[in-house]
Amino acid sequence: MSQVPLSTAATMSPAYEGPKGLGYSQYASPALRKVQLAVASAATPSGSADTDYATTIATKEQLAVMGPFAATLPAADLAVEQGAALKKEVEQHTAKFSRAMSSAVENTRQLLNLLREATPGAKEIDHLWQELEQLFEAANDAKTALPEFIEKQRDNMSLYHSSMMNEIIRETQQELNLQYKKANTQHSLMLEQQDAFQNYKAQTAPKLMEVESLQERVSRLTLEKGNFRTEVDKYKGLLEQESARNAKDPKIIGDLQKEFDTLVASKEQLHAQNETLRKTTTDMLEQLKTTEQRVIDRFANELKVKAEQLQKETVKTTSLNILVNSLKDTESNVRKEVEKLKNENRLLSVNYSSLASEHAATFTKMNEQTKKIESLTTEIDSLQKQNTDLQTELEKATALEETRSELQKAKSDLVKQLDSVAAELKKSQDDAKAAQSEVQVLKAELAIKAAAPIVSNHKALQEKYLALEEKHRGTETALAEWTELAKRSYQEYKDMLSTHKAAEKCKQDAHDKEMQIIDLKHQLAAAKASQSNGVGAAGGDTAYWKQKYENLLTSI
Repeated sequence: MSQVPLSTAATMSPAYEGPKGLGYSQYASPALRKVQLAVASAATPSGSADTDYATTIATKEQLAVMGPFAATLPAADLAVEQGAALKKEVEQHTAKFSRAMSSAVENTRQLLNLLREATPGAKEIDHLWQELEQLFEAANDAKTALPEFIEKQRDNMSLYHSSMMNEIIRETQQELNLQYKKANTQHSLMLEQQDAFQNYKAQTAPKLMEVESLQERVSRLTLEKGNFRTEVDKYKGLLEQESARNAKDPKIIGDLQKEFDTLVASKEQLHAQNETLRKTTTDMLEQLKTTEQRVIDRFANELKVKAEQLQKETVKTTSLNILVNSLKDTESNVRKEVEKLKNENRLLSVNYSSLASEHAATFTKMNEQTKKIESLTTEIDSLQKQNTDLQTELEKATALEETRSELQKAKSDLVKQLDSVAAELKKSQDDAKAAQSEVQVLKAELAIKAAAPIVSNHKALQEKYLALEEKHRGTETALAEWTELAKRSYQEYKDMLSTHKAAEKCKQDAHDKEMQIIDLKHQLAAAKASQSNGVGAAGGDTAYWKQKYENLLTSI
């Protein structure tokens, strides 16, 4: 088989796209199909190229082979559906998280405004903490849901990649088999028609030589016609010149006119001969060209189609082999990239976990400090109330202290009086005992002597005895009253002493709380300095809690 028709067909055939045609396959990815369709719509391909390409790809054998695969649902569609479902799930979770965050932030701002306006320790603080707990719960849910979404996305991409690779390899192998069959069939057809083409070429060689000779003759006649026209123009110019010079010489004019007429007649005769010869030559050339063109076109078209098909199949086979090799290399590179991405993802996950733990620890510490500040604020409020009450009680204790000093003075006076009363009581008891002894002596004397008139003396002694008894009872009653007053004064003193000690203790506790608040201020300043140096990750939260702490301090 000669090489000239193949090269001619290759130069005349349109540009073959090669493996780019795989982008139009039903197993191609949606993104690749969109790109191929955009390129195809932007380009201006010829109609014959589209027809040849369509007849080359969409054959009956190919349709018969691709029928069973079109009826089955590949795993790539499943991966696409899973990706869409995952995207929808992520959007729902994001919307839910955004709604929770926005509502929690709005409620928090409102409660903060109420907190700034209201007295510390009101019910709005509890509502604030409930909203903050909801916000923290939503943030924790988002943090736990993010790794699950990443894991699902990774599995989905792995499934999509493996299914696409399997489908492309299977489709490429099937198309290679079809192209090998078609190339073998076209090669056998070209071998069968080569002998007929050589015989027709040998038969048309003499006619081609005769056509070349007629073309040379036509070119010579055309050259002679041009020469005659130049001579006619030349004589016409001379005639005009002579007629202008010799307008008075009719003989010369007649001769020149006759010569001109003869030249015109010869010109017309030559023109008629030239026209008849040209018409004959043109008819013969047209007949020869039509015959030759018809035969050449028929065989050239057949040879062109076969050569183009063979060239396309060869290029497509080469490109498909290159595509298979490149896909194999790409698969290995993609696996390496996937391993690299897995390692990077693992490192990023570790870094994210460490950052999340640091942030959580910092946030927990900040929450603990905030709770501690809140509790200290509450305790300070209660201690202020207790301090006010203790100040009042201290004033009362001061007054009671003065009363106690007065009572002590009165007690000392009473003790002295009690001592004098006791001495008098003792003296009265001694007098009573002496009187009783005297009474006993008198009774004995009365019983012994039974003497007459001692009644008046006995009556005087009895009255004296009764007076002493009455005085004794009065002294005992006064002693009991003064003893009760002393006990009551001492009990009041003991009560005021415990109150005074409690007031001193509360004062010391208030001083300790103030020192603790000052320490917390220093810790917050240190935390702010560390966050300004890049240590902390939540600068806005720190500013928020600092503002809240300062507002609490101003409200104290």
